[in-house]
Amino acid sequence: ESPDTAIGKLPMLPEDEVRQLLQRPSGAGDLSSAMLIHHEFEKLAALQPDATAIVCGEQQLSYGELNIRANRLAHVLISQGVTENTLVGVFADKSAEMVTAILAVLKAQGAYVPLDPSYPAERLNYILHDAQINFLVSQSAADQQLDVSRVENICELYDIAFAQRLAESDASNPYPSVVSSPDSLAYMIYTSGSTGKPKGVMVTHRNWLHYQLAANRLYQMQDSDRVLQFSSISFDIFIEELSLSLLSGAALVIPAPNQLLSANAFWTFIARHEVSVASVPTAYWHVLCEDEALASDTHHTSLRLLVTGGEAMSASHAARWHQNLQSDIVLYNTYGPTETTVIATAFAVDKECDLTCGVPIGNAIDGVQLLVLDSALNLVPTGSVGELYIHGGQWPKGILINLSSPVSVLFKTHSLMTRMHGCTEPEIWFGIAMMVNLSLLVGSMIK
Repeated sequence: ESPDTAIGKLPMLPEDEVRQLLQRPSGAGDLSSAMLIHHEFEKLAALQPDATAIVCGEQQLSYGELNIRANRLAHVLISQGVTENTLVGVFADKSAEMVTAILAVLKAQGAYVPLDPSYPAERLNYILHDAQINFLVSQSAADQQLDVSRVENICELYDIAFAQRLAESDASNPYPSVVSSPDSLAYMIYTSGSTGKPKGVMVTHRNWLHYQLAANRLYQMQDSDRVLQFSSISFDIFIEELSLSLLSGAALVIPAPNQLLSANAFWTFIARHEVSVASVPTAYWHVLCEDEALASDTHHTSLRLLVTGGEAMSASHAARWHQNLQSDIVLYNTYGPTETTVIATAFAVDKECDLTCGVPIGNAIDGVQLLVLDSALNLVPTGSVGELYIHGGQWPKGILINLSSPVSVLFKTHSLMTRMHGCTEPEIWFGIAMMVNLSLLVGSMIK
């Protein structure tokens, strides 16, 4: 009927399949009257003030104690001028003080910017200056690694005089006269910068809440869980660890820096602290799979859930894992750029799934929509290779592209994928060339 129509604009799919692919994603929950992230924590602190919130070495803090500590610091930050969307650097190692600082920044209506002391000073100073940070919460002497000449306010948690100021600060939940919107910033995390300069990804309370609700449902979190704090504060998996613990009523178990450098150290720590949930980089999980003592280490383990992500999961390692596993640990392979708030997809890797084509990245989590498009932004047929685009409530600021369809704005991942039917899921997604820490990882082509 239209002989002049460009080939790239011709539909490749029947209308019913197009409608199915473009239907709105299932929601993670009703966020029409969404609270802020710290309100979720405050609600739990009121419901279970004596429940364990943090375990760090010999130190334990209850939800009530942690809430009071965060409140005292939040009131100080407010008095210094922190308000809605104010970026506050958090310079801290894995510790109870690190978690306290993050909660305090959120309670003060600010957005935290993670600064891991183990990172090179050049990167830390780039972030400090690029984000134009004027407020800093520091667990140790920051001026030994950071150029703080332009930082106007520094909360030195290690300082005796500042500790006394905190002790005299208001311990109640701060509720400023102007309450933040769920669309205000919660944190800004920087990408690795392996393909250029690091960029700050800004995530709102609404984005985080979408993820938290979806993850809580996906992983079936319980208040009896004990969650391992494995990740650096500068990785978004840290958000997963906070969400699965302090926003779910569970406990966060924090190891000392460099305490989990071996498989033996990992399983010893899991057993000693009765950890039930852990999220680790896929590369670290590969090391666990290669451990000759895996069978004995997992024989009576408390671990019930292990989440991996960050790069392609090896099918041979998955086979070895299930061959030697001596318990019912649920294993998830997850995928998602930082710009989509932690993860966008998840796949339960069990013994029954055929992994001859590789390990899928799985299905979209609640509230997320996945589309595989060609270079002309047409939906590609099942089994064909295209570029993955992501849409949903977890999506913060990123690379935007307009699409003349019911979905108006999508995140362009630069990752090649194919949509397939198979395994135990009605629809699974395979990565052909995935972006890992902004560097290209080329996987096997699917036949």
